[in-house]
Amino acid sequence: MKNFLLLLTALIAFLLLPEKANAQIPADSSKQLYVVIKSNGTEYIGYLLSDDGREVLIETEKLGKVYIPKADIKEMRPLVKQKDLVDNEFKPNNPFTTRYSFTTNALPVNKGENYYMLNLYGPEFHFAVSDRLNVGVMSTWLGSPIGAAIKYTIPTQNEKVNYSVGSILATSGYIMNFSRFGGLHFANVTLGDREKNLTFAGGILHWQGGSIELLKPGIYSGNFGNSSFETVKNTPLVGPMLSVGGFVRISKKTSFVFDSMLGIFNRTVPTNRYESYYDPNTFFYTERIIRIVEKRETIAFFLMPGMRVNRSDNSAFQFSLAGVSVKQTINGQSDAYSFPLPLCSWFYTF
Repeated sequence: MKNFLLLLTALIAFLLLPEKANAQIPADSSKQLYVVIKSNGTEYIGYLLSDDGREVLIETEKLGKVYIPKADIKEMRPLVKQKDLVDNEFKPNNPFTTRYSFTTNALPVNKGENYYMLNLYGPEFHFAVSDRLNVGVMSTWLGSPIGAAIKYTIPTQNEKVNYSVGSILATSGYIMNFSRFGGLHFANVTLGDREKNLTFAGGILHWQGGSIELLKPGIYSGNFGNSSFETVKNTPLVGPMLSVGGFVRISKKTSFVFDSMLGIFNRTVPTNRYESYYDPNTFFYTERIIRIVEKRETIAFFLMPGMRVNRSDNSAFQFSLAGVSVKQTINGQSDAYSFPLPLCSWFYTF
């Protein structure tokens, strides 16, 4: 435990250290550093020397002065800080870095940094309404269940320490006639920036499980009629959830992504217990039904390390080799099981 705390302290200190300047690009406060991306994908990074409307002249580290016709330029933007470079190459600053696998971090996004995420199980769409407020919608490919997400970022005077609060509200949709619904309400803190960050999150999950049809308690003989059944409402599934996520950019196109979630949920579930009952009046055995309430505790743990590859400035692919471990205790009797859960996700801006 002591070694783990020392490692965690060192990691947090590493995340909060100021970025080092890129040594391959000389500092020159009198000139503006630019990235110029041509239509064929070629990138040039250097100081802008002139722009006459037909072509631009930039001074690069490796090629010296280069003239580029403006008709061949797809994108041209200033690099305000050296942290916009990785290995002397321009790095895309897309909103994907505010996401892990399932969870999100507290880093602020700019208004209009909208993106959608395609998973094997379904799509997500997220909109940056402002520099602090993000809203989204997520579902399966069947359109049910469906959920809405909202997150509000709270920056601090230290740009490497950010907070956010949010909620995910969901319903079972048409599959179960909207009878199941609930949400996850969370808060998190993120240490670091879009190049490397670590996020600690906590929240409360609740899910209303709808109703079930059960036989009324009593003694039965023969067939059960429809009048013997009654509707019994389930109690909600409620419990805390904790999460730790991280992101480290390895190169311009490749990043390591880590995500994890731990949930502890409790609920009571009404059910029937069947017993053979000997009727001394008829000298026959019949069914006696007794109503009992099961106390269920579920502990679920998700561990999701993965790799993300930027296919372009506006798209990325992520693969996570996730593992799930579940322990369920019903009336004091426990059962545990684990299984792999590989995930593939595609990110796009719009």
